[in-house]
Amino acid sequence: MGVGTAIFAFVSGRVADAFGTSAAVLMDGAILALGAVALVLLAGSEIAVALAIVLVGANLALLPVLTAAVEPHLSVARRAAGAAALGFAFGLGASAASVLAGTLYEVDAALPYLATAALALPVTTMLAVAIARVARSGTGIPVLRSGSL
Repeated sequence: MGVGTAIFAFVSGRVADAFGTSAAVLMDGAILALGAVALVLLAGSEIAVALAIVLVGANLALLPVLTAAVEPHLSVARRAAGAAALGFAFGLGASAASVLAGTLYEVDAALPYLATAALALPVTTMLAVAIARVARSGTGIPVLRSGSL
């Protein structure tokens, strides 16, 4: 999975630079969903499972892209706090997802992957829409404008 994160972080950065942060968010969500579905459907093939795990690595590839998107909206003195807040949110999400995945796994081994696939696209689409609205408004990220970080 770490290999996938490294690969997709690089690719996501290039996509974000060329087409915008929303495009990178949507791409990573689609790759994550594809990897999760592949883990369920191709569970009998070790090579296919290995490739699917690489695809699932797209789950953390957005952290540097989102950090770069937030950075211009923060003063230089607050950029480290902004990056830390994003890292905290990712870590908290990963922790909560692990608990949920363990609970789902007890019901059926495929459920954590199916839940990931079912949530990846809607959640990343909502994030992409929010990013696009902020970018289009030109007013910055509302929560960050108030100086809360």
